[in-house]
Amino acid sequence: AHGYGPGVGRRVDVDDLVSARVIADRLGFSGVHLVHYYFRSDETFPPPVYVVPDMARPIRLWCWPDVEAWWTKRHHRQARPGRGAAARQRGPSQE
Repeated sequence: AHGYGPGVGRRVDVDDLVSARVIADRLGFSGVHLVHYYFRSDETFPPPVYVVPDMARPIRLWCWPDVEAWWTKRHHRQARPGRGAAARQRGPSQE
């Protein structure tokens, strides 16, 4: 409907779009390189919702609720009995 064809991607609120830098800041990472590490190595890390490909380094944008849900699920899965609250609350820069 409304002129959208089968090639139309997912709808997201533009206020939810975040760059790797914003993700790093919000999650307390020591640097943006950790976002790129998770993107390349963790198959559960959400895919970007938009990529600007025509650059020497593509600009990727993620949907913040997707990243936040990934982070919450990742830390819930890693929490083990007996590790203590401090260990469960550590950020990725301390892993």
